[in-house]
Amino acid sequence: MIEKVCEHYSGFLVISLGLLLTLLGVTTMIHPQIMGRYGLVTADAHAKSTIMAIIGGAEIGLGLFVLFGQKLGATISARTCLLLFLFAGLLSGRLLGVILHYPELPSVFFREAVLELIIASMLSIGVYLNRRNNHQGNF
Repeated sequence: MIEKVCEHYSGFLVISLGLLLTLLGVTTMIHPQIMGRYGLVTADAHAKSTIMAIIGGAEIGLGLFVLFGQKLGATISARTCLLLFLFAGLLSGRLLGVILHYPELPSVFFREAVLELIIASMLSIGVYLNRRNNHQGNF
């Protein structure tokens, strides 16, 4: 029973976040000016192309790996861990940003931090369930 719960929960997270990352990447590729809302300059072709490559390309690559990693032998557990490290890293950067720049940060910064905290928490549960399922006899 716990095996099915682990599979479905982690599978849901992997598919949802894989799609989210891929769609965010495609959006950034098509419309790199969207990064202007974060203060990134998109005034010239070099800046736009760099944003398309570094941010859009990375999101697409990560999203596709998360979605189709099983074709390369990456388990749901491994992909869930990858996502946890990704979102924990994002959250760490936000925390550092609060420490260094608190007064001048816009409210969207904190809304995104809360969303990243929720996602990282959900992923932590997924990693725990996968680990528990894989080591059932050891608990």
